[in-house]
Amino acid sequence: LEQMATRMYTDWGHLREGFSKNLFLGSRRALIGHPGQQAIVPYLVGITFLAWMAPPAALLLQALGVDVWAPGPALAATLLSFLFWLFFDLGVGVPIYYAFAYPLGALGALDIALLSAFRGQRRVEWKGRRYGTGGPTTG
Repeated sequence: LEQMATRMYTDWGHLREGFSKNLFLGSRRALIGHPGQQAIVPYLVGITFLAWMAPPAALLLQALGVDVWAPGPALAATLLSFLFWLFFDLGVGVPIYYAFAYPLGALGALDIALLSAFRGQRRVEWKGRRYGTGGPTTG
């Protein structure tokens, strides 16, 4: 069985723009038939990424001499998250050293989620086109 590879984005800017244009609208579409959830969930997606970033951030602060509440649970959560990403990386065939960078990935995902929530349904730009409630326009 041969494997295929594809590259959707060539740099962080393209990846950020590409994913942020779909995250808000996609999370709303996934909740069709649930208007209350559709109204709030797209704005809360970033909380997941904050939850992944908080324990290693607490450990970093502790290492810098700032007393943090519950460094033991922060260490446990960081190790469990690292193990999750380690096994995930093994399962999908990416280098396992990516697991060490999961807090940076969570930070990038938070950036994408915040940009997507800020844009909301108002305006999405992609490759010189603006998308909104109407069709695409160029400009």
